[in-house]
Amino acid sequence: MPRWALADVHRFEATVLRPGDVGQALRDLRRHARNPRRLEAHRVDGCPCGENLIRWTLETALEALPGRSRAALRALIKPLDDEFRRRTVLDPSAPPAWPWWQRRVTSSQ
Repeated sequence: MPRWALADVHRFEATVLRPGDVGQALRDLRRHARNPRRLEAHRVDGCPCGENLIRWTLETALEALPGRSRAALRALIKPLDDEFRRRTVLDPSAPPAWPWWQRRVTSSQ
């Protein structure tokens, strides 16, 4: 990510999140996109809490960052989202109001 985009992320984290939260969310998304079953292990009573926090953090950053920085962060997230979609299927029982990533499960369920 370019320095100017990192500076925007750091400013955002300092005011809304904690320092390092966006980077940690990206690392977690990378790990979970490759192995979605790890996320399901964190579900409690059907609550997709793990992916919710990861994607909530990234979506919050995307909404808050200025245009160029948003595009730089989105470029890092998109291939991970695509991989997550390839490795999961839509859960027909998930509420439609949930964000897309919360409505995905591994195909063995």
